[in-house]
Amino acid sequence: MTTTTVSYSEELVWIESEDELELAGAVIRPVGRAPRSVAAIWVHGATSRFYGPAHVQIGRELAKAGYVFVTGNNRGHLLGANLLRRGGPQLGASNFSAARYGSGLRNRPAISARGSRSR
Repeated sequence: MTTTTVSYSEELVWIESEDELELAGAVIRPVGRAPRSVAAIWVHGATSRFYGPAHVQIGRELAKAGYVFVTGNNRGHLLGANLLRRGGPQLGASNFSAARYGSGLRNRPAISARGSRSR
């Protein structure tokens, strides 16, 4: 049996804009070492999402290398993502769904939206 040491933590975060739009994101931090003096800010395109498996993996690898990784959905995220859905647009979708945001983190333990959980 092999033991894998994970040297990062993940936190789901969100802000509310002045016009009451909730935007969610994630911060992935190195654990067990001081972070580097610069952070990586990842901004995806309009039809993507911050919790996509590739984005999450990039953040984890950068955190392992000592960088704080910050990413989040942009204001146009739901419009672009919904237009490209299988079966056509679904324009009545919620602006925030914790269940959907966890999909890119399925290989990790559950993370509360109220805080972070290290692995």
